[in-house]
Amino acid sequence: MGRTRYCTYPPSVERVPSIGALNDLNVEALLGLAPDLVLVSGASRAITERLSRLGLRFETAPDVSLADLFASIEEVGALTGRKETARLLVEGLHTDLAAVAARLACRPKVHVLLLTAPLPDPPARVDAAGPGSFYDDLLRLAGHANAVEAPAGAFAPLALEFVLRADPDVIIELVADPSLRPAGDADAIRVWSKVGSIKAVTEGRVHVLVGAQYFVLGPRIARTFEALCELISGDRHE
Repeated sequence: MGRTRYCTYPPSVERVPSIGALNDLNVEALLGLAPDLVLVSGASRAITERLSRLGLRFETAPDVSLADLFASIEEVGALTGRKETARLLVEGLHTDLAAVAARLACRPKVHVLLLTAPLPDPPARVDAAGPGSFYDDLLRLAGHANAVEAPAGAFAPLALEFVLRADPDVIIELVADPSLRPAGDADAIRVWSKVGSIKAVTEGRVHVLVGAQYFVLGPRIARTFEALCELISGDRHE
């Protein structure tokens, strides 16, 4: 058994040997594990072609939308002979998501701009989660609207001119490294104030959600959903 450097939860997984990452893997470490199966998140042709050249069996699992998460869990369950475990996990995730929605949804509908990186200083284009992404699915599940509309794509760079036109009610920056926003929301509002007149900035509804776990489409998705809902509703206190 092996893992990539991004497989960090639960903490006990640290005892499992790491092969680096699939896009810059340690070939010797991977071959030394003699895996029967390599699971690839998403569809990277460069990765799958490399695994093919190494003569390793691999399977890819979709990782963009919320539906992809459920499908991937069921696929892994089938591949590993754990169909019932996978079914129960998917069922539990649906239950957890519904519980969060029941508690925190049904608030006034707002337009949310959700970014997968903080706005740089000086301001430049931003990386946003658009329709087709699991973040978009979560916003819809909570009864809110994505400020990014089709055909921008699931994950796409946006010009600041677009943000000004969209004028979102709420802006959420996902930040893996807390040093990028040491003062949290205050730092984000300071930088966004340089862009122009935006409702979210004027009303102080620019929020920073810190943590690498919020970038992962996995079994802890209900926690990500809860964190987003709390930020949008103003119920979250860091």
